[in-house]
Amino acid sequence: MTGAGKRGVRSSKDFKGFCGWSKIESVMLDPSLKQSTKDLFTTIFLTGGRATEVLSLHKDNFNLSNIDRGYIVVERMKVLKHEEDAERTFPIRLSEPISNRLINLLNHTDGLLFPYSYSWLYKYISTINKYADRNFGEWFPHRLRAERASQLLQDYKFGVFELMSFFAWKTSDMPTWYASLSPDALIKLMMEKGEL
Repeated sequence: MTGAGKRGVRSSKDFKGFCGWSKIESVMLDPSLKQSTKDLFTTIFLTGGRATEVLSLHKDNFNLSNIDRGYIVVERMKVLKHEEDAERTFPIRLSEPISNRLINLLNHTDGLLFPYSYSWLYKYISTINKYADRNFGEWFPHRLRAERASQLLQDYKFGVFELMSFFAWKTSDMPTWYASLSPDALIKLMMEKGEL
């Protein structure tokens, strides 16, 4: 782990690729968690955003004009790690199990989605760990980003270039690392093509 606030998945022995929708949905079904915690968890996961990027999201970053076609588009989401002003635009499919929570949040929000501080975000995400499966390890914002990257590899067969586009990565280092964690995706692909 990389300090009390920020934590990285590369140094986490708990992260081995996408945990599965059942783990993600179990957080949504936990009656002990606040609605705001679930909304934050959902938004970080579905956007794959860094904590500071998610805190900068406004309702107008979400284009809902294709909702009847089964997806929404996140537009002009700030990428705050780069020195220059960079933005991401990417879709979110509404068939994903927790997307309805994001739509509900958008329907009940005007302006900034989470008008809170960075420390607030970490505090709320860390409350999930009080109730989480101890064998699973800890939830933290960058883990949700990593889970999303691994889920896109597994469910949509994203390759390195698709991940670079989705996350606005400038190099292939991170997507290559995520791809190396996903043997399940390779097995699934080979099964579909009749190789196994």
